[in-house]
Amino acid sequence: MAAPIEELTKDGYDLQFGVNVLGHFHLTSLLMPAILASPSPRIVNVTSKGHQWPMPEGVDFKKVKGPKTATKVPGGQLMQRYQYYGQSKLGNILHANELARRYADNGLVAISVHPGFVKTDLQRSFSTGANLFTNITARMAHGGKVFNTTEGAVTQLYAANAPEAKGLSGKVSTTGIDPNALLTPSGRFSISSPSPK
Repeated sequence: MAAPIEELTKDGYDLQFGVNVLGHFHLTSLLMPAILASPSPRIVNVTSKGHQWPMPEGVDFKKVKGPKTATKVPGGQLMQRYQYYGQSKLGNILHANELARRYADNGLVAISVHPGFVKTDLQRSFSTGANLFTNITARMAHGGKVFNTTEGAVTQLYAANAPEAKGLSGKVSTTGIDPNALLTPSGRFSISSPSPK
């Protein structure tokens, strides 16, 4: 999460975009024949409310590949890292929305979920100060609740199994113009606030 922006995949893509978007896209593409052959095909993409923090232009395809240089502005590096993270999480939503659009006639349900603030080692590349800042802001954004990994899996399991979750297929808007239906912790439906412009 919010890895140093200089880190790239073996193919030269931004590490976060490569892992969170391109890797998921490739795996889903390989599994699609088997998924569509199942009686009730469903795909769950784990995103984040961090999708609201991408580049000003959303997914900036000019910046997803090739070397990048971190800003020298104090505190700016963390913001850059979150923008690349937000871009990758926005990519997860766009992927699920497009799958829902393309394969609706095949009965495919594609859902984006936000698991909440789950205590894992995703912040392992953070400095102590950045970790503290992230923990404080994440707790504020989630009402002070930090989920353990077992609790953090509930939203994904709900999306993958609950019949009523089918209604969220491809429904997450990334523009902030339409209501944003984002499946959030504890299997509850939530309206996500619009992305800042």
